[in-house]
Amino acid sequence: MKSLITTLINLCFVFVLAAQGTITVKGRVLDQSNNEPVIGCSVYLKGSSTGTITDVDGMYEISAPSDGTLVFSYIGFATQEVEVGGRKMIDVSLATDAVTIDEVVVIGYGSVKKSNVTGSIVSVKPAELKTVPTTNVMESLQGKLPGVDITRSSGAAGAGVNVLVRGNRSLTASNSPLFIVDGIQYSNIQDINPNDIESMEVLKDAASTAIYGSRGANGVIIITTKKGKAGKTNVSFNAYKGVSQLTGYPRVMGPEEYKTFRRESNRTTGNWTSEADDSKIFGNLLNNKGTYWPDVFLKDGSQSDYQLGISTGTDKTNVYVSLGLFNEKGLFEKDELNRYTIRANVDHKISKVFNIGTQNQVTYYDQDFRNDPLTTANKLVPLEEPYEAEGNLIQVIKQW
Repeated sequence: MKSLITTLINLCFVFVLAAQGTITVKGRVLDQSNNEPVIGCSVYLKGSSTGTITDVDGMYEISAPSDGTLVFSYIGFATQEVEVGGRKMIDVSLATDAVTIDEVVVIGYGSVKKSNVTGSIVSVKPAELKTVPTTNVMESLQGKLPGVDITRSSGAAGAGVNVLVRGNRSLTASNSPLFIVDGIQYSNIQDINPNDIESMEVLKDAASTAIYGSRGANGVIIITTKKGKAGKTNVSFNAYKGVSQLTGYPRVMGPEEYKTFRRESNRTTGNWTSEADDSKIFGNLLNNKGTYWPDVFLKDGSQSDYQLGISTGTDKTNVYVSLGLFNEKGLFEKDELNRYTIRANVDHKISKVFNIGTQNQVTYYDQDFRNDPLTTANKLVPLEEPYEAEGNLIQVIKQW
């Protein structure tokens, strides 16, 4: 009886501790600039999936540990973290995120503050373009732009990129967006060196693309390249080396698996009863070691990227010059691309009213292209061999 009473007391003590550990926190979220309630503000417990949003009066209610931390987040405001500290009432005032609101974006009519834009525009920072070195600047933005679907057309070296802004708009016509580089319509965005880009804006809705008429029906992507700046000469050099590998490729039969498969298929028809009958079904291929053909055609690919940029200028003249070398080797032998780029942007101020400038871009491609050999490789008999006994390549492989 004494043991039972002790157990009950211990259980009650545990329940009291648990009740003290989690508390219900209430409060109100206000706009620091005008003390108006922030409706729909996200309030969640840091490090967990527990969360809620504020109502029309800016009020919220959430269960949280007494030593936990609440995170208050809303678009246009700076995210704020507040320690609970055992409090049951926590009021928060959110400050406007001035960095985001005052950001300058480029639209068809010029450059304006983001706070004054009513259309749907996504801005891309230059740092995001350098995280994934590729031949096409858009490929490095996969999964980073809301409402923009970016896919690579194939795995070949230098393959193009398909860009869709808010989905397909036509069943037969092109759905590619309009590219504007320094105010000029551009056809092949792959020619642009990502290191030369100063800013990029994606215009997605009708209000933003209206100035471009029907050409902007599929969205507009505006790119502004770098310009020289007055002051000291700035020299930058970037180098990158990477390896690409094939993943998820379906496995095909090897030589021994193929022999087992052929024997079983002929056994059911009475053409094979033992290994003594192998010569009937394999012929002169019986003694071959065989080949696993994907190993012959596939290899690891690689990417190399070297970029040199020079920026200089005076009070009247600014110059920006860049050199770029990009090399990509595909997963197949003799599938390789070399891209050489040169850019020179020069701006000169004649007077307070008149400015002149020139923007020059030269891109040269050296590409060794081959068709996809895997379609044929998957059909080759695994008992065949690619080389003769002397080591010479067999030009024509006979198939059954």
